[in-house]
Amino acid sequence: MSDSSPTVTDQETKNAKIIARQDRIPIWSLSYLFIGILGIGYIFIFFDIFNINVSFIQTALTLGWATSPTSPVITSLEVFVVLLNLCAPQIWSSRIHQVAYNSWKTQRG
Repeated sequence: MSDSSPTVTDQETKNAKIIARQDRIPIWSLSYLFIGILGIGYIFIFFDIFNINVSFIQTALTLGWATSPTSPVITSLEVFVVLLNLCAPQIWSSRIHQVAYNSWKTQRG
């Protein structure tokens, strides 16, 4: 009987060493505290969005702006809120910069 064990070449040994080095690289370089902070932030954001949406629909139903929660009127009312949230940061940031510049200009004399 002959020994039929395969011979390993230098290239295969080199490849195995590279794969072993890649296996030792940590998968997630950030701490578990960071994951916890992201999770808690996600919970707060989700609750905030859900709470605002439910209270907005209840207010619209109470004031008579819509007849049912599935009414298309609710969507048309929420479009304004979404657009305001998208545009407000640009408006506020330019206004803040203008106020800061004017206060700096008056302090310099």
